[in-house]
Amino acid sequence: MRRFFREKAETEDPTPRSGQMANVQASAAAFDPGTPGAPGGAIPVMEPAIRVATAVVKAIKGEDWRDAFRNGPSDYDLYEQANAKEESADH
Repeated sequence: MRRFFREKAETEDPTPRSGQMANVQASAAAFDPGTPGAPGGAIPVMEPAIRVATAVVKAIKGEDWRDAFRNGPSDYDLYEQANAKEESADH
């Protein structure tokens, strides 16, 4: 068995010139690391880790820890802004 693999390694060209391996390498080169669907891409863990750490620190300080997970105004905030605009337009 060992002789088979040794002889195979000696006779085959290790650089892929065409075929499936070349297609895989070309498709992998089209993606940046961390791109969803990228072969061998990284999983983004820094942003969630930072948000969790920020939430923990805020919770320890007694502040509103939910702010760490908010990306923008909530639906209720948008509703309040729309009502305020509507009331100011009526007056």
